[in-house]
Amino acid sequence: MKLEFNFVKPGVFDLPETDWWGFEREDSIEIQSHWTMAHLAVEMDLFPSVGQARKNGWDGTIPEGCTEKTKIGKMNKSMFIHNPSDEFINDSNWGKDQ
Repeated sequence: MKLEFNFVKPGVFDLPETDWWGFEREDSIEIQSHWTMAHLAVEMDLFPSVGQARKNGWDGTIPEGCTEKTKIGKMNKSMFIHNPSDEFINDSNWGKDQ
C-alpha cells in the first residue's frame, strides 16, 4: 500500500533538474488543470469519489508553491505538492538572483 504521494504541476519536469526539488518523474502524479484538493484526496485513496472528498472538507484549491501534509487519515499518508507559479514554469530564472 502506497503511503507517500507526490503531485506536480505540468511542466515541472521540463525545467532543469535542480528545479524539481527532489521530486522524481516516475513517482509523481501530474496535477490536471481542473483539479482541486478533492481530486488529490481521491488519488490518495482517502475517499472513493470527489463528491465524498468535498463533503469531508477537501474542497479547496491546490495551494501554489511547495506544500507538505503528513499524517493524513488512519494510515498516516503523506502528500507532497510542487505547484509553482506559471511565471516559474515559463521562465526558470524567475525569482532567482541574477
